[in-house]
Amino acid sequence: MAPEVHACFTRSVHYNYKVDVWSLGITAIEMAEYNPPHIKLRGAELSERIMNGPAPALKEDKWSSKFQRFINKCLQKDPAKRPFAKELLLNRFITYNRDEEEVQYSIAEHMQKDLVATLEALKTKLQYCAKHVN
Repeated sequence: MAPEVHACFTRSVHYNYKVDVWSLGITAIEMAEYNPPHIKLRGAELSERIMNGPAPALKEDKWSSKFQRFINKCLQKDPAKRPFAKELLLNRFITYNRDEEEVQYSIAEHMQKDLVATLEALKTKLQYCAKHVN
């Protein structure tokens, strides 16, 4: 939930469609890192962090600068500074991958890296189990 949505529960604050731009940024982080920001926080602590803490950002440096800038634009704390959806469609991160095949390749490349890392971790666990089970 965007900061202004949390604020409307405690103050007379109104919000508009720019909350959807915030949600896009949060969803993009969740898709990239497999978890939403602040996953361990709940209730009042989560609301406090969203309203008064820094905007969420990608945790890992493995993401392109284009993607990181796109996320940062979506997650501007001040809704007036958040871009309109039309502006996001012209963002370099969106326009860089020009056709469907390029997008598919880019996604597959990231998935392959994650799969290799997962397989390596699994191999290590299996080797550990093989040594300690017998």
